[in-house]
Amino acid sequence: MRPDGIFDVARFRQAARIYITAQEILVDHASYPTPRLPRTVTCSARWAWGTPTWQPVDVDGDSLRQRAGRGICGAMTALLNGEGYRTSSPIASNIGTFAGYAENSEPMLDVMQMHRDAVEGIDDACPSYLKDAARECWDECLASGRDHGFRNAQATVLARPARLPS
Repeated sequence: MRPDGIFDVARFRQAARIYITAQEILVDHASYPTPRLPRTVTCSARWAWGTPTWQPVDVDGDSLRQRAGRGICGAMTALLNGEGYRTSSPIASNIGTFAGYAENSEPMLDVMQMHRDAVEGIDDACPSYLKDAARECWDECLASGRDHGFRNAQATVLARPARLPS
């Protein structure tokens, strides 16, 4: 959060870029317990991170039980995923796309477009600056992805949290 109480989108995106780059370095330089595992990991170039639960979310004082809270979580998740793929693209331009990308570039870009389109479904009760930031992030991601492809086949995983009592 910024001192004025607004969620700091720029720092969130910067932290995501740092984390994603670190994961890329770790995966490529890690040792594995079996010979097959590194081939599997590096072949699909998958790393996953996410938010196991947003409950209770307290950005701008909203909870998931309110439309604004769900909208905030949607925008932040879109930012997390979009920044993951946006960072993956310049890495691909330097060290190559994931195995299978060349044969699947069109479907991959279609999926990326679906993620971008989903931003428009974020509840309008979400603060507009968050939704606008998600739009911008996905627009950058798509532009870079069209030019360079993607290093990673998968960027985020959202685990279903245990149901909290009402």
